[in-house]
Amino acid sequence: AWPDGSREEAWEQLLDAVKSNGVKVLVGTQITCDEQDDDRDWRLVKELLQKLGRDHVMGVAVGNELELLQFKKGIDMTCVR
Repeated sequence: AWPDGSREEAWEQLLDAVKSNGVKVLVGTQITCDEQDDDRDWRLVKELLQKLGRDHVMGVAVGNELELLQFKKGIDMTCVR
């Protein structure tokens, strides 16, 4: 995750570009074996979605290549099951 200061600055630039150009974005959130980190990510994604507003959101993607999670180093197999 980005440090909060860097994230806020990046979000402001993103929001300016999205709203001034009338575009829609696809926003993604992670699913990992770290529930605390996932919860933080989801909280931040919801915050970004609120800032974007429904007119600028194409959709929300949950997880990324979850079928490959079992092959990552350091993953507890009880998490994958």
